[in-house]
Amino acid sequence: MVEFSLIRLRRSFVFACTLLALLLAGGCQKKPQYNFRTATQSELDLKQSDTYPTVEDQARSPYIAFASTEFIGRLSRYHKTLSESFVLSALEEYSDLKVIEDQRVRGVLEFQEFQGFNRNSQQDLLRLGKRLQAEYVGLLRVTPSPVRASPNDWSTYIGLQVYRVNPPKLMLRDEFTFVFSESAQQLRGLRTNIQKTLPMEGFILETYNDRAFAVVNLGRDRNITSGRRCKVYRRKRRERIETDGTKITETNYEEVGQLQIVEVLDFTSWAVVPPEFRGKILSGDLVTVQPGA
Repeated sequence: MVEFSLIRLRRSFVFACTLLALLLAGGCQKKPQYNFRTATQSELDLKQSDTYPTVEDQARSPYIAFASTEFIGRLSRYHKTLSESFVLSALEEYSDLKVIEDQRVRGVLEFQEFQGFNRNSQQDLLRLGKRLQAEYVGLLRVTPSPVRASPNDWSTYIGLQVYRVNPPKLMLRDEFTFVFSESAQQLRGLRTNIQKTLPMEGFILETYNDRAFAVVNLGRDRNITSGRRCKVYRRKRRERIETDGTKITETNYEEVGQLQIVEVLDFTSWAVVPPEFRGKILSGDLVTVQPGA
């Protein structure tokens, strides 16, 4: 009888331990992470930025304005044209930037406010960029090359600088000997420098689950890859009147957070927002993909 009671006691003890272990295991299990692939309209965050991008904004490329190219030394028109177009076409091909026509830049430089304009002054360059409502300004200088090319070839020496207008920052500085016969190889090198230093821009179209996830209008069509880190900016616009009565709209940018691309689709991507930024970002905010990130 005593032996039977001990057996029952052991069985009860084993059962209790097993039950306790199961309860503890269940309590320690991690909650399943939110799956953005199953996001529904009910989880869509409704709050948006005051400057939510229009369709035109989303399709628009950021502009870069160049003070007229500085040609120094004895250069033929042929050498000038090919050297200049080599750089400008590379910028438009391998970045988001669209180059403002030289004729328009020259027209603005004729205004009274730009009398005494110094192309080598960063302050004057930034002022030109704001007047043209360009996000970037650039300097391009072409001189005879110190390296002598072969008799059937020719070369020039090119200096390139690109500044962001707001907030002001030197983004790209490059100097190289442009050899016509090696232009394809040199184009690859210039492309690498451009893509390493100039960010790509887009917008947050939607956010989900209390802004834990975001949809941005950057996809495979823009060569975006999973894992890229982005900075997020709030756009703030204000209008001012120039002395000649011209109305100018200025856009300022305030950094409000970061996100990381996690899944790339054809024309959009899903991104994860770190917890510390979820209360700050909004649909409509500007996104810049950090070069090399």
